[in-house]
Amino acid sequence: MSIKTQLIRMARGEEIDPAAIEQVVDETLAKLGLTMDTAHLAPLKSKFEDELAWELRAKDLELPFKHIQLPTLNMQVGGNAGGIASVVGYNLWARKWRRVTMTQAEIIDYLKTHPDVGCYEKDRYGEPHPVNRQRVIDTEYGSTSRHQGIGSQSSIHETTVELKMDDQGNLMLNKFTLVYD
Repeated sequence: MSIKTQLIRMARGEEIDPAAIEQVVDETLAKLGLTMDTAHLAPLKSKFEDELAWELRAKDLELPFKHIQLPTLNMQVGGNAGGIASVVGYNLWARKWRRVTMTQAEIIDYLKTHPDVGCYEKDRYGEPHPVNRQRVIDTEYGSTSRHQGIGSQSSIHETTVELKMDDQGNLMLNKFTLVYD
């Protein structure tokens, strides 16, 4: 949608119905074989965001000059189709996981008492991939730091490994590295 078209719509007072955007989100999830409750377990965040952006553009559902609240999804969106898709993707994938602190013994006990729980690891693109339970048990959690290089070419690499859990009890390893020059 061109800026001229958007300005004309604003001058006329035309509003975009939040239900229309939510319907496109539901259709896109269904097209990929996902649901709201299980989308965060599939490594399809990038594909979902691309598909959603295309569908929003095709249906002329962009909000470049304002934000609206999507009541069913409980999120605020705005911007062009890519921006809306990015916010929805973030809320469906990243916000479902919360950080938990467990000792290795607690992790082993939890996995024994919950045999149907899935274990995942986040890749560098932020998408979950299934891993075996032993990987979750054997991982050391917390931060480690190492100095690399000499003199002005040196840097500090700080790696952090977190354990996250979703509302269904699934576990995910989240590893990230910060580099200080």
